[in-house]
Amino acid sequence: MKRLITLLIIIPLFGMSQTNYELSFNSATLDYVEMPNTSSVIANKTAFSISCWVNPQSNTNHGGIMGFRNNSDADFYLLQMQNTTTIEARFRNSSGANYDILANNILDLGQWQHLAFTYDGSYIRLYKNGVIVNSIAANGTITQSNQSFKLGSLDWQGSGFYLIGKIDEARLWDVALSQTEIQNWMCSEIDASHPNYSNLMGYWNLNEGIGVSTDDQTTNGNNGTILGGTVWQTSSSCLAVVVLCGDVNEDGVVDQTDVTDINNYITGVIVPVFNLWAADVNCDGVINVLDITLLNSFVSGTGTSPLNCCSPMIFGCTDILACNYNSIATIDDSSCIYLDITSFTTSVSCNGGNDGSIVATATGGVLPFQYSLGAGLSQTNGTFLNLSAGTYYIDVTDINGCTSNQTVVITEPPILSISVDSTNETSALNDGSATAIINGGTIPYTYTWNNGGITNALNNLPPGLYTVTVTDNNGCVISGSTFVNAYSATNVINTKNINRTLIKIIDMLGQESFYRRNTPLFYIYDDGTVEKKIIIE
Repeated sequence: MKRLITLLIIIPLFGMSQTNYELSFNSATLDYVEMPNTSSVIANKTAFSISCWVNPQSNTNHGGIMGFRNNSDADFYLLQMQNTTTIEARFRNSSGANYDILANNILDLGQWQHLAFTYDGSYIRLYKNGVIVNSIAANGTITQSNQSFKLGSLDWQGSGFYLIGKIDEARLWDVALSQTEIQNWMCSEIDASHPNYSNLMGYWNLNEGIGVSTDDQTTNGNNGTILGGTVWQTSSSCLAVVVLCGDVNEDGVVDQTDVTDINNYITGVIVPVFNLWAADVNCDGVINVLDITLLNSFVSGTGTSPLNCCSPMIFGCTDILACNYNSIATIDDSSCIYLDITSFTTSVSCNGGNDGSIVATATGGVLPFQYSLGAGLSQTNGTFLNLSAGTYYIDVTDINGCTSNQTVVITEPPILSISVDSTNETSALNDGSATAIINGGTIPYTYTWNNGGITNALNNLPPGLYTVTVTDNNGCVISGSTFVNAYSATNVINTKNINRTLIKIIDMLGQESFYRRNTPLFYIYDDGTVEKKIIIE
């Protein structure tokens, strides 16, 4: 018993339109669409983009998806590599230099996916479902003005590489679309509200549904001719409004063959056409035996539960913190890429100095990276020198605008301080002392006194000025000094005349001296008398 169910899905994210169509291509009948001389709309321009929805099948040959190609001086295309799910995205400028992105194992066979390829004059970028796949540096322009734009085939030495699969919503721009613009409009038809509407150079929405031509929706009028056995079909991409929940093989009816196809899919049998969204009839995000049971009961008329397909299953990174977060993905495919920062700091050597440093290394994301400290100027490497102590915010941005940040702290040692104490002579026998007390800095310390001493404390010192220079383990230097006073000869009594006063002592060379025991000295008094004597104590 066959039952036909039409499920109208109204999803604000994807927008609404009238019944849409798509084109189905087969390499056996050499199917393709050609828009002659379309390269004229991007000739000599330094930015352009192409995009479409594609549902590819396995192909033993290369399969041209869309773009320009003469393999000489005017290439900008997307190509499915033979016997693989790999995409070649190539830009070849009119100087003959080519720049390639080879995205290995990126295509999902038998499923709709959105591809976009952009060039901004410095880089080419490939996107799948609105998420960056890769980018490389590129330069140059295409000067050719008579190169054809094709869907479903690309030229190769007089023959062609033909696609096996479906295409919908093909677009050509003379601007490099941003990731946000791609994501916001990939499931909506283009209208004047698009921020780059004036840059839309070719738009083939493939909604005619009949005939051997497709109209360019822009004023450029580069209409396409449909060749080979290319077939019109009701659209099943995310722009479609009328869809069949449970119609796994997309033949327009829900029947037992769809039940069989789900079972084959689960058991690993290759299914030529398999719509994942239509197969998830209970909308639990996985295809399993529960879907078989529900669909079988529906087809046989024995069940009471309706089919309940949810929004289209779009695989991608669903983690909002990831660089390649896909806002429209409904199933996480473990493809998330994170921009991480590893950093090492060197502390300031001396308190108040500015010889600290940070070395930051970014991983993940897409090269090249830009590094900056807070609001400082950005640079292409993560080494920052001549920094003082404090808190710093490392910001890293990759080529696609993905950012990451990290907070690091550069420390410094405590302030290096010195206090130098001394004791005076007590008996005129060179028994003074000096001691340096150090705080802060980084231990150990080294000491250098002006009398040659190398310890923090000196003993048996004669009277005089003592200066010490202290160096800590980081090379920080501080100095201090103290004075050791001579023993005062206040107990020297003049027995001959107690009224006179000692005013000066000089040694045998006539130089003024401190009082010394057991040393011949001249004692000069205020009454003009001079005595030479040795005082023994």
